[in-house]
Amino acid sequence: MAVGPHRPNMFGLTITAGALKSLEPFELQAALAHELGHVQLGHFDSRAERRQREGPGLIKTSGDGEDALRRNRAYDREEEFAADRYAVELLDRLPGSPGRGCADMLLLLERLDLEMTEPAWSNWLSTHPTPAARLQSIRTECGKKP
Repeated sequence: MAVGPHRPNMFGLTITAGALKSLEPFELQAALAHELGHVQLGHFDSRAERRQREGPGLIKTSGDGEDALRRNRAYDREEEFAADRYAVELLDRLPGSPGRGCADMLLLLERLDLEMTEPAWSNWLSTHPTPAARLQSIRTECGKKP
């Protein structure tokens, strides 16, 4: 599942057939809440600015290119953590499921962690923290809740 800018609309959402077939309804809802977090938190604009600074030849033309790329990707990873926190808060506010945000996000991230054995994940990991790191972050955040 992914969300990104899509003119003339505010954003476009892509959901794979695999996600629709394999995710439980609460997992799908948690993934959608995460993607909405990217929209609400303004991540499209900040990522676009970073990609523009990176430029197509950043690594080849600059000795500091790899460091700049790492810094930009670190911001991408921080945005993933922020979208996870947003999803927990949004899920907690849904009618009929107060307090379910932590549990639902943890279950979704546990599923992602189990599926990390596929080779296609390497490109995704260039901009995303590992599901294990995201699990730890949400566990820590949820542990702070009363």
